[in-house]
Amino acid sequence: MSSVIKVLSFDPGFNFMGWAWSEFDRTEKDVFTVLDTGIIKGHQLANRCKPDIKYFNRRVITTPIIRENVSSLVNKYRPDYVASEDAFYNPKFPLAYGALAICVHTIEKTLYLLWKDAIQHLTTTEQLIQEVPECYVLRKYAPKIMKMMVTGSGSADKTKIARSILQNNSIKLPEVKFDEHGVCTLAEHEYDAVGIGYTFMKTLS
Repeated sequence: MSSVIKVLSFDPGFNFMGWAWSEFDRTEKDVFTVLDTGIIKGHQLANRCKPDIKYFNRRVITTPIIRENVSSLVNKYRPDYVASEDAFYNPKFPLAYGALAICVHTIEKTLYLLWKDAIQHLTTTEQLIQEVPECYVLRKYAPKIMKMMVTGSGSADKTKIARSILQNNSIKLPEVKFDEHGVCTLAEHEYDAVGIGYTFMKTLS
């Protein structure tokens, strides 16, 4: 079995869901190589679904869009593990918790449906005794845990997260994510997704 672990990590959100595709050697854990990153612009994609957007809540339309995109990423990269920032409650934005919880649930449900699809050829009895592979079990991390792992402070803001990732010699970002002046072009949600993947590496036993 290869010691190289591949992880697909997410920063959940209906407007912008960051994702990162990374790998590391579990025997050393000294280098975290980010292979690709991106953003799922759920609400923006939902706005194109006319006339549906006129009659349905935008989240209703966005949820299957997120599920489709997450499924596509999992099928494309075939990760060993999938990780996500967990939903959290912020008293300044009380309604945001519900949206985050739905996003995290959508990722988790997508993995479940992919798992059921993978074993559909088995009999019902065979399905009941199957062990669920790690790649279909979502690993969730509280924002404070990710911030602590990346910056050393559980209360760090997004600017500090991005700066800490750029200054961390253990984290290798893709060259294509830097412009001709050497400036990193990652968006804040991509940085957070990288941070979640890095947290997964650091906490994997």
